[in-house]
Amino acid sequence: MREMSQSDETRSKTRDTLTDKIDIKEYKAFNKNFTFFHLKYDDFKREYPNEYVAIDNSSVVGHDKNAEVLIQRLKEKWGDLGAFVIEYISPSRVELIL
Repeated sequence: MREMSQSDETRSKTRDTLTDKIDIKEYKAFNKNFTFFHLKYDDFKREYPNEYVAIDNSSVVGHDKNAEVLIQRLKEKWGDLGAFVIEYISPSRVELIL
């Protein structure tokens, strides 16, 4: 097994740092979408009762009564759904405390 050269180590550290930044960026985007979902939940109850709603960039980008159909449609259009929030809209708000 060969030892890592200085440039290999530098590339590895750079890659790890970029991965951390991407993860943080995706987390922040997800958190923003999740906050938007909760702020607009009452509006969503009127517009999308008993449907799944997909949110990206603080906007509804899709909705459907069938989660699998919605997810497939989103993947076909956007590919990676990492920061998307997909939630079911119940006519009565249900919150789970874990």
